[in-house]
Amino acid sequence: MTGLLVPTPDSAAQSAFLKLGARHYLVISIAMVAGVLTPAPDGTIAALSLAIGACSAVAQRLSRLEAALIGLPLDVDFSSYVTGDYFSDLDPIDDARATADYRREAAQVLVVRLLNMLAGKCRAGVSHE
Repeated sequence: MTGLLVPTPDSAAQSAFLKLGARHYLVISIAMVAGVLTPAPDGTIAALSLAIGACSAVAQRLSRLEAALIGLPLDVDFSSYVTGDYFSDLDPIDDARATADYRREAAQVLVVRLLNMLAGKCRAGVSHE
C-alpha cells in the first residue's frame, strides 16, 4: 500500500458508534455498530453507511439496508424499516457472552438506536465533530 484516502465527510453528516458488551471497559463486544448519515436539504436521508462488528468473522456493511433507507424522512420510525431480513447475512458465533440469535437481534436494536441518534442530531443541526 502506498497511501490511504479518507474522504472528508459532508459538513452536515453525523457519525456515531454503539456497542453492547458485558462491561464498557472490555474491548470484546457482543455486537457493535457504526454509522454515518448525511441529510439532504429536504430533511431526508441523502447518504448512509452502516457497519456491524462482532457478528461475523469481520465487520460487515449493511449495504441493502443502507440503500433501502436512502430518501426516507429523518423523522420516521426506523424500527419499522430495520427488519431482521437485513441481518440474515451476518454469521455470529455462539459463545459464553451471547448466542448467535441474541447477537443478531442485538445488532438490529443497535442499528435502530444508532439511526434514531443520527437522525436526531441531523434534525437538531448539530455540527460534525
